[in-house]
This record gives sequence, structure tokens and C-alpha cells, in this order.
Amino acid sequence: LVISAVNAARAEDAISSGTGFAVTDDGWLLTNAHVVESCDRIEVAGKGIAGDPRIDSTNDLALIKVDARQP
Repeated sequence: LVISAVNAARAEDAISSGTGFAVTDDGWLLTNAHVVESCDRIEVAGKGIAGDPRIDSTNDLALIKVDARQP
């Protein structure tokens, strides 16, 4: 999966990008915290907008949630 973090000031430009992988079948993805910290919107290629970020800055890990119903 390709993950892009977007700042609302320049919504068309990603401020960071990275990779991640699915950890549950209900839509939770694992990525690095530095990819999604300080962003206003998280987009996942092929899955749309992700939400509900759970960030562990100490270990540089983040969980994000996407709609698992999308193919």
C-alpha cells in the first residue's frame, strides 16, 4: 500500500509518503508514525481517505483505518 499525508494548506501536494500493510481484515493498516504525523489528511492509494490514526512516536509506528469494504 502507498500512503500519502496531506496538509490542508496545499491539499494537492503530499507532505510525506510511505508504505504500509494491512494488519486486520477490518481495515487497520500499519505504517510509520513519521509518515502521518502533523498531517491533516491521510490518503491510501486504492483505498481513499484513512482516519483514526493511532500514533506511537517512540517506536515510529502508526495504525490508520480505511474502509475495508472497498476492493
